Amino acid sequence: MIPAPSVITTVPLYRYWNAAAGDHFYTTNWAELGTGNYGWGYEGIQCHIVATARVGSVPLYRYWNAGIADHFYTTNWAELGTGRYGWGYEGIQGYVYPTQIAGSIPLYRYWNAGIGDHFYTTNWAELGTGKNGWGYEGVQCYLFGSPASPPSAGPEASMQTSGEDAAGAGSPESGPGHESGVLPGIPASFTMGSPTASTEGSEQAGSAKSFSASGSSEDAGQDAKGDSFTISTAKSGKSESAGQVTINVNVNPSA
Repeated sequence: MIPAPSVITTVPLYRYWNAAAGDHFYTTNWAELGTGNYGWGYEGIQCHIVATARVGSVPLYRYWNAGIADHFYTTNWAELGTGRYGWGYEGIQGYVYPTQIAGSIPLYRYWNAGIGDHFYTTNWAELGTGKNGWGYEGVQCYLFGSPASPPSAGPEASMQTSGEDAAGAGSPESGPGHESGVLPGIPASFTMGSPTASTEGSEQAGSAKSFSASGSSEDAGQDAKGDSFTISTAKSGKSESAGQVTINVNVNPSA
C-alpha cells in the first residue's frame, strides 16, 4: 500500500436519489441540491474526496445523460471523453486515487440496465457482487470514508462505509424504474453549480472497453432505459465544494 501524503485536503461527496428518474447523483457542491431538489432526495455523505489535484491523484469526471436520466462518474477519460452515447461532459467532480493509499477505501461501481442508473458506494454490504438489478462493474477508485473532523459546511452526517447495510428508503433496494426521456423541471445540463472544467485536454491514457446496447429490464415492472455499457475502471476527478477539511495522516505507522 502506498503511504498517504502527510496532509490531504478533502471535501464531502454528497449522495442523492431520484426515485422517479431512477438516478443516483453525487456532488461535492452542497449548493447544487442542498437537502434535496428537482426530485432528488438527500441520502447523506457517501465519502470524502480530494479537493485539488495532488501527486498520485486522478480526476473523477462527471457526465449527465438527459435521455435516460443518468449521472455517470469515471476516472477513465477514454470511456466518454468530452461526451458521447448521450452522456454530456459536465467537468471534474473531484480527485481520487487509482490505487489504494494509506487510509483510503474503495468506491464500488454498479450499472442497472433496467432503469439506466449508475450507482457508486463505499459500502460493499449495499449491493455486494450485484443484486436488485444492479450489476457490479468493479472498483472505480480509492478515496476516504471520513475526514479528520466534521465538514465546515453542509450536513455532518456521513453514510455507513462498511459493516451494516447503509441502504435506506432511497436505496437501490427500493428504487422504482421510470419511463426514459427528459424529465420535467430538470435543467438541461443539471449543473446548478458547475464542476470545474477539465484542463486535461484531449484523450488520456487508458483503454476503453466495448459498449453494448441493451434494452432488457432486469427487474419486473421496470422499463428499459437505453444503452448499457461496460468499460474499464480508470481513476477519478474534481468540482467546486462547500467546506474543506484537512486530514493529517501518519506516514510512519510504527512511529
